[in-house]
Amino acid sequence: MKLELGQKFEFELDEGTAIDFIDDEWVLVVKDEFWTEYECKALKRNKVTISFVERGIVDLFLIQVEDALETSDCPFNVHADDYSSCFKEFNKGEGYLFNVVYLNKENEIIAKRTVRLNTEMSNCISSHLKNQNENQVEEIDFEASLAKIQSKYEPFECEEFALISNQF
Repeated sequence: MKLELGQKFEFELDEGTAIDFIDDEWVLVVKDEFWTEYECKALKRNKVTISFVERGIVDLFLIQVEDALETSDCPFNVHADDYSSCFKEFNKGEGYLFNVVYLNKENEIIAKRTVRLNTEMSNCISSHLKNQNENQVEEIDFEASLAKIQSKYEPFECEEFALISNQF
């Protein structure tokens, strides 16, 4: 997926986060109507932490950018589509490409980062999602579990449940 600064993102999104696995890469999108100039600069250069959390049938990616974005959760439902292409085993030095795209209120890309998750994190995510995929989960059950988690915990409180994290 080609993602360029200033281009209109091809999918219209509401404010918040979304994640998908497209063309063998993770794409996590954060949309906010009120990015400051300082935040826009920080999104491109400050430390970003990506974590992977499992809470029962719900998987969450967490993202935090130092001085720009408080910890935000991004749920991922492996049952929502055919994600079998993300089930793979990585050798040492390999890992998923992970794109983080930041949108403004006009749905334009104002910042982006592409990082490579380390081998340990990539294998953890792949193995976990493959196992989750083996158990059939209805969308209504996923949504109910997600609502329960989000009503009980703020995103930063989910950091303690992270199976693994990477900082870039």
